[in-house]
Amino acid sequence: GLGRTPRFVQVAYQTIDQSVTRGDFDIGMSGVEDTPQRRRAFALTLPYFEFREVLTVRVPDTGRFRTLADLRGHKVGTLSGTLAYDTLLAAEAAHSLVTVSYDDDVHPYEDLARGRVDAVLLDHVLAARSMKRVPGLAIQPGAIVTGHYVGDLAKANAALRDRIDGLLKEMMRDGTLRQLFEMWKVWD
Repeated sequence: GLGRTPRFVQVAYQTIDQSVTRGDFDIGMSGVEDTPQRRRAFALTLPYFEFREVLTVRVPDTGRFRTLADLRGHKVGTLSGTLAYDTLLAAEAAHSLVTVSYDDDVHPYEDLARGRVDAVLLDHVLAARSMKRVPGLAIQPGAIVTGHYVGDLAKANAALRDRIDGLLKEMMRDGTLRQLFEMWKVWD
């Protein structure tokens, strides 16, 4: 819709903001979360997806670890630099759990299956995808917290952000966004 040919640039999740600032690419996307800090520093698109932070545990622990409070003294993994990470840091003080941060969203679930951590807190989309890859895990019902995904652009690119927002609004109105989410099996 912008009359451009997309060129995908792979970077670590934690470096998306810095890459946008440097101009390595025009827009950062891939589970970029809408946060007050990011709103102040960047030109963010309107939210296009609501996610839920869910707790994943080993199947035998589903009755034991239902909430963050149940994980007192236990290790909980997550992706660093995320809403889930901030939520776990706050839970350390409230519930005396131990936050274990990762640089990707693959290893927390593998470590959970191996018993290196006792739970994982991450976006429901990541949890559902990981359960297909790593057997023996279960997602606890309910959300610990919710958030929204946005596109991340440098402040100087506010005009481009506005054009993208217009396209997103149209995709929401005409059902295109829903069709894309259904195609990727994330519509819920």
